[in-house]
Amino acid sequence: MKYIKSQTGNTLLFAIMVLMLGSVIALTLIGMSINGTARNEHRENYNQAKKNAESGIEHLIASMEKDLESKIPSPGIDTNHNKTASFRNDFMDILSTYSCPPNEEKDYEKYYIHNKDGSTWYATCVQYDEKENKEYKIKWDEGLIFPQMIKDDKVWVNTVPAKRGSILDKDGNPLAQDGILTLLV
Repeated sequence: MKYIKSQTGNTLLFAIMVLMLGSVIALTLIGMSINGTARNEHRENYNQAKKNAESGIEHLIASMEKDLESKIPSPGIDTNHNKTASFRNDFMDILSTYSCPPNEEKDYEKYYIHNKDGSTWYATCVQYDEKENKEYKIKWDEGLIFPQMIKDDKVWVNTVPAKRGSILDKDGNPLAQDGILTLLV
């Protein structure tokens, strides 16, 4: 008791309070840096997943476009019913080339597109969703984004569509806009 009432006691009490305050601040900083490191790792994984997903989609679309361009006649598709039907058949044949195999059967040589980027590879295919939205969806193996991914992991990509008419050619005319289509032959 005599230490607390003396000058020495006040110094001891002050030193203990400073030590406790420093400990609280140190533990808070350590916790924040660990949390920040975990967030950075998560953000890095998200950015890498988004980049890989977009790359896979772009590759699949480019492959399909290349195949379609080889089937389109030079000036374009005629309005003749036979030629339109022929192009539709060609389109469906090309689409079936990239379609997913039935019943989850994995015949990589027949159905999948293989890409090599360093030591990574992945297989991609297109699947028609009859149950939900009746639209085509791109399906890929779980290991496309990260080798440690499993079947139940979810990946999504948000794309922002360009505003129509915001892209201009060299003369200042909008390339994508609503209006009347004119064809110059």
